[in-house]
Amino acid sequence: MAVAFGQATTATIAGSVTDASGATIAGATVNAIQVETSTTRIGVTLADGSYSLQFLAIGTYRVEITAQGFKKFEQSGLVLEVGRNARVNAVLQVGGLTE
Repeated sequence: MAVAFGQATTATIAGSVTDASGATIAGATVNAIQVETSTTRIGVTLADGSYSLQFLAIGTYRVEITAQGFKKFEQSGLVLEVGRNARVNAVLQVGGLTE
C-alpha cells in the first residue's frame, strides 16, 4: 500500500523583532489579521526576539506588532500562498503604544 501526502493548505509568518539599536525585544505581541475574514492569530516573541505563527489559512494578512514603550509596527499586503511563507522582521521605534 502506498502512502500519499497532500499538499499543505496553510502557511507561516515568521520573523524577529528588535529595537533601533538591534537589541531583541522579548514579549512583544504579534497579531496576524487575515484581511478577508478578520480572523486574528496572536503570538508573542521569544527571548531572542523571534516569533512564528504557523498553520495560517491562505490569504492576505496584516501584521501588527506591539511592545510596552514602543510605537506599533504594522505591515499590510502580505499574501500567503500554498508553499510560500512570509517573513516579517520588525524594528520598533521608542514611543508609547498610543502614538
